[in-house]
Amino acid sequence: TKNVSPALPITWKDPKESELKTFSFEKTKEWLINPQITWLKENEIQSKEFINLIEDNDKLELSELDRYKLISHRLENSDISGTHDIKDKTNYWGEAFSGKGIFPPKASGLIEEELLEERWVDLISTINETGEITKRSIEIKDLESEFYFGGDNLILIEVGSLKYKTLMNAWLNHLYLTANSTFNSKTLIISKKKYSNTKEYKFEVTKELLPLDKFKAAKELEHVNKIAASGRKNCWPIPPESGLTYALATNEKKSNIQQLFQKKWEGDLYSSGERESLAMQLCFGKECKYSTFLEDKSFNNVLMSLYKTILKNMK
Repeated sequence: TKNVSPALPITWKDPKESELKTFSFEKTKEWLINPQITWLKENEIQSKEFINLIEDNDKLELSELDRYKLISHRLENSDISGTHDIKDKTNYWGEAFSGKGIFPPKASGLIEEELLEERWVDLISTINETGEITKRSIEIKDLESEFYFGGDNLILIEVGSLKYKTLMNAWLNHLYLTANSTFNSKTLIISKKKYSNTKEYKFEVTKELLPLDKFKAAKELEHVNKIAASGRKNCWPIPPESGLTYALATNEKKSNIQQLFQKKWEGDLYSSGERESLAMQLCFGKECKYSTFLEDKSFNNVLMSLYKTILKNMK
């Protein structure tokens, strides 16, 4: 079969141990979170639009984008550990952003402030429900970072909806801490969930990564390292968001797996598909159909080489 694009047809082989050197935590994380973009950068396939691609990769409805940024900004600049008093800064939004042209004028601005405060309170309540919140600085091997814990569980907070990169970031932290420290608890992912019946957004623990045996974690970490190392040489043939949708739907034994995968990849009347992004077009070709993946015999196996252990240890 002739090559249709850098990643298709799928010729991905399971990486051989001897061929690859393993990379640092940061290098593995870079690839795991953005497999195709990292491959394009590594192979110096770039364009002007491509420079800001990592920034623009999160597809959010525009009205939500500013809220996402503002709540993210507050979270990054707050210490939420200890007994966090939710009502300690009821007028935070007005004080922090008044007169900066961020909020609409007059009553509309006040409505926005109320909405943001409502979301913030909901987020903090959800975080506090996980147990006593502590912030710990962790330095092990080549990982140096600050993490939040709820009781003994590691917490990962996503201000938007659960995305591929949220899950992969949580999984890598979970594996790394389990394999290289005394950590032996769950990792809880808190993210925004939209309820179709009320159209409301609520924060909740959307996924839990279950405690792993230290040896298993080290083995899986080595496996992920190898995929990431190989993915710098060969273009990873699974689109991240659509692949995640397919993996979760398969795991939940849904009857409409194909439709969910198609909607995520090709989009519909209400949202554009993952294939519209420049990185996906460079790797899979323009207008690549969802069926191209599903008709490829090795699609499921290659996809599951990354997801199998995650799905088995997640609820």
